[in-house]
Amino acid sequence: MTDPHEARSPRARPAEARHPGRPLDGRDAEIARHKRVVLASAGATVAAFMAFPC
Repeated sequence: MTDPHEARSPRARPAEARHPGRPLDGRDAEIARHKRVVLASAGATVAAFMAFPC
């Protein structure tokens, strides 16, 4: 039987390991890039629609 305090997923890391200053591994970097692309696209879309007169 496993310890209930152990991480359930092999990818799960304790909060101390997710320090903002550490370099990102491959999957984290991919997620961060995807977030930037999606948020930039959403911002550009909002800006474009706000430019149209009512």
